[in-house]
Amino acid sequence: MNAKSTIPFYIQWPLLLVGFYVLISMLSIGQTILLPLIYASLLAVLISPLVNYLEKRKINRGLAIASVLALALLIIGGVIFLIVSQSNLLIEAMPEILRYWPGARLVIVGRGPAEESLRRLAAGLGLGGNVSMVGFVPDDERNRLYGMAAAAVVPSLYEPFGITALEAMAAGTPLIAADTGGLAEIVKNGVNGWQFYAGSSNSLADAILHVLHSPEAARRAAEVARREVLSAYDWKAIARRTISVYDEVLRGAAAQEEAMAR
Repeated sequence: MNAKSTIPFYIQWPLLLVGFYVLISMLSIGQTILLPLIYASLLAVLISPLVNYLEKRKINRGLAIASVLALALLIIGGVIFLIVSQSNLLIEAMPEILRYWPGARLVIVGRGPAEESLRRLAAGLGLGGNVSMVGFVPDDERNRLYGMAAAAVVPSLYEPFGITALEAMAAGTPLIAADTGGLAEIVKNGVNGWQFYAGSSNSLADAILHVLHSPEAARRAAEVARREVLSAYDWKAIARRTISVYDEVLRGAAAQEEAMAR
């Protein structure tokens, strides 16, 4: 390690490894590159003080790095599992959906460790050609699928923000999402989309059937959602809100300094 490096070895090493792990894991389920970079940055904040603490406790540097990496991998792996594995809810909901809408077809986009088990589940339920798993698709193909879909479903048991939900909203596709995490904040039931109880295939089936049987209501909600996402999540709007927060903090600090000077 170069002695002039401004970043200590014990910070560089775990950050690089965890960053690569997050990148590979997220790409394997078809997410954008931006998310792994965000996660890696957040991990940088968490990892550095933890390694420092372990070293101060006179724990061997290598053991400290290994311990932190193991913890990070367990946390990240758990989050990815929760996000990916809930696609089984969609498959479990399909028999009920087909009962009332025989022509329904489920298309699952993305890759992940649960893919083979999802195929077995679909086969076991006798869904045949009603379920298609297309793997990772490029952006233009993803947008084409959004345009064809009667609804986009985000069945995650937990999702911190909901990039997929925002993509569906921007595409003008009626959105159905679990009432959990960041999804619960984005989706207003019956206004810009529909919610279902996280983890409940029956609730999910009910929400999907409602959208299928109410195309006009679905179209209106999709229009509201598209307007919202283009205004609230536009980068210029985000920049304005960020500047407003900084201005408010600076005004508060200036007022406090003025009060203390009196």
